[in-house]
Amino acid sequence: MRTALRIIIALIIALLIYGCSSLKMEVKIYSDPDQNLSIFRKFRIETADKENPLLAKELTSILKEKLARRGFVNDDTAPEFIVNLDFHTTPVKYYIPPTTQYLPQYIPGDTKTYSGTAAGTNVQVTEQTAGKYELRPQVVGGYTDTAYHNSIKIFFSKPSQAGRTDKNSIFWRGEGDIEDYNSDIRRTAPHLFDEILDEFPYRTGKPNKRILKEK
Repeated sequence: MRTALRIIIALIIALLIYGCSSLKMEVKIYSDPDQNLSIFRKFRIETADKENPLLAKELTSILKEKLARRGFVNDDTAPEFIVNLDFHTTPVKYYIPPTTQYLPQYIPGDTKTYSGTAAGTNVQVTEQTAGKYELRPQVVGGYTDTAYHNSIKIFFSKPSQAGRTDKNSIFWRGEGDIEDYNSDIRRTAPHLFDEILDEFPYRTGKPNKRILKEK
C-alpha cells in the first residue's frame, strides 16, 4: 500500500511540474513603414548601462549569436545599423487563495470481534480488515508567491555622423515580455531574442500573446 501511495504522490508532483512548463509571453513590434528593412546587414551592439555589466555582456553575446545565425554581420567600425539592447527583471507578488485538493490518505482497517458458543464452549473470533488509501479533501491555506517579469527591448537605428545612436533615427523596435518563476533572465532571454528577431525584417503574423513550451 505504501508503494501505491508513493506512486500517487509522484504522479501529483509530475502533474504540477509539467503543468507549469508553458510560459506566457507577449511580443510587440514597431517599424518605420517608409524604411526598407531588408537592406541592413552589418551591425554594432550597444547595451544600456546596467548595474550588472557582466550580465549585460552575457546577454549581448547571446544576441550577437542570434543575429549571426540570421545572416547579420558584426562590424564595430562601419555598421549599417546600431542595435540597442535594454532589459530588466521585476518581481511580481501574487496571492494564491485557499483551495481544496484531494490527496491520498491512508485509512486503517477495522478490527471486529465476534463471540458465541459452539458445542457448549465459548468461542471468540477476531476479524481484521485491510487498510486502504482513499482520496480525501484537504484545504490548502492561501499563500503569497513571487514571479519575475522579464522584459527585453531591442532597437535598430541608423548610426549618426558621430557613430552613435540617435533615437530619432530608430527604424525598428521589438519588445518581449515573459513571466517566470526563475529570477535569472538568462533562462528566458534566448527564447525572447528568437521570438523578437524572427519578426525582422518581415513579420511572421504570429499573435502578440504567445506560449513558450519548454523542452
